[in-house]
Amino acid sequence: MIKGRFVMRKKYFSPMIGDRIIYLKSVASTNSYAWQLLNAEHPAEGTVVNCTNQTDGRGMQGNNWESEADKNLAFSVILYPEFLDIDYFFALNQVAALSVCEFLRETTGEDFKVKWPNDVMFENKKIAGILIENNLRGNIVTASVAGIGININQTNFMSYMPDAVSLKMITGKIYALDKMLNEVCVKMNDYYDILKQGDYNFLHREYHRFLYRYNEQHQFQKNGIYFNGIIKGVRADGKLLLADEYGINQVIDVKEVRFVY
Repeated sequence: MIKGRFVMRKKYFSPMIGDRIIYLKSVASTNSYAWQLLNAEHPAEGTVVNCTNQTDGRGMQGNNWESEADKNLAFSVILYPEFLDIDYFFALNQVAALSVCEFLRETTGEDFKVKWPNDVMFENKKIAGILIENNLRGNIVTASVAGIGININQTNFMSYMPDAVSLKMITGKIYALDKMLNEVCVKMNDYYDILKQGDYNFLHREYHRFLYRYNEQHQFQKNGIYFNGIIKGVRADGKLLLADEYGINQVIDVKEVRFVY
């Protein structure tokens, strides 16, 4: 049975992200819970599943997301982007990443970057991760779940590469999680509205403005071989454009290369 504490925000003419929030004390994965909810009913678009203790959070390619209980944001947003052109499905990732970056920038006044495809970085340390999962019917995205984890008040992390960082570690302040959740939901709603208007070009430009190591030469690893490369951009389908040290352009899919720090 799907259970949780529900909170409704003020009513608007159309559903907003965060109008309905399901608060859970503990769950393995908010994304998994959101899909269970979708299979059991048809929750309003913008419904948020939030948990204070996510015990088995999922990242891309089966990676785990570490989150200490009662210290961070771990939530998933249910969306129905049937309007989305399948050729631009990566725009959902851009919406989530830009929302997190803008939220963090406005909260701290510091600069944050999107590490392709779905991590958010402060300098060379990871502060947030995003996992977008879609349900397709032919070429139509009938439902999406956007899972987002943001390090807020946690200060001790296991050994990861790249190293992890939190808002508290950056500013020294302790943040109210409910307030932080509401603020990032407002940002995400703004960017999702831009997506619904079909302004893919704006989202693409903004994503590149925040892109980590964009047009900079850095070291990468592919098939166990280290090489110098320059990120030239990200295609509409989400694949990375990377020029190697010989000036040869490569089209890179997720997990084909590793960033070297």
